[in-house]
Amino acid sequence: MALPVLTGKGFSLLHFSCPVSLSDLLTLSTPPSPSVQSPQCFMMEPIEGNSFNKDLEEKLSLSTSGDDKSSKNAELGSITGFVVLKCENNEEVSVPIALAIQSGLIRNTLDAGFADVCIPIPTVPASVLKRMMEYWKMHVGQAGFSEERCKDVHQWEEEFFTRIGPDALFDLLVVANYMDAQDVVERGTDYVAEFVKKSRVDEIRAYLGMKNDFTPEEERQLKKDFPWSFEEDIH
Repeated sequence: MALPVLTGKGFSLLHFSCPVSLSDLLTLSTPPSPSVQSPQCFMMEPIEGNSFNKDLEEKLSLSTSGDDKSSKNAELGSITGFVVLKCENNEEVSVPIALAIQSGLIRNTLDAGFADVCIPIPTVPASVLKRMMEYWKMHVGQAGFSEERCKDVHQWEEEFFTRIGPDALFDLLVVANYMDAQDVVERGTDYVAEFVKKSRVDEIRAYLGMKNDFTPEEERQLKKDFPWSFEEDIH
């Protein structure tokens, strides 16, 4: 399979000769040299004249300068309009700009003057993008959240990641990495790390889809050496 990643030179595909699981993604700290593909998403001509939304341009510029995070996020939250993203199988999804700019890929594309075109993201399934939109909706203007609001959102995140399950979470993390939605990547991997931290070995294997390749003798020795990891209730 191919895993899209954001690099300093653009988007590349990491090619794997075998299936990649959620656990593989979480341990992929130093990827191999990628096979760089032509960035077909950006085979577009810049928009000339006044077709770029000047109000959007000013608000995007404001959000990347200054120190007042509350005012920045108020401006971003007030952005209206939609951007059309062309997903896998040419399926088009209309996304509110206030949500879409939580993706670095879309934000930079809009900032470059492509507000009036359909932006292709051909490796992203529409179903995963819609799940990403559900996450983004809860995080508009999050830098200005109160402490109480942050607690509510954190609880919602745990419920969200639990509800969608490990397979859907893996798909979400791959797409979030491709679209440079770093908050989704960080929150999602934090969730998995916390799950692993508080779970028994058999629960971790089941969640990550890991096969138990220990012999009965090896497992008995492990239980003897590390009894805490095999306790019935460590929550």
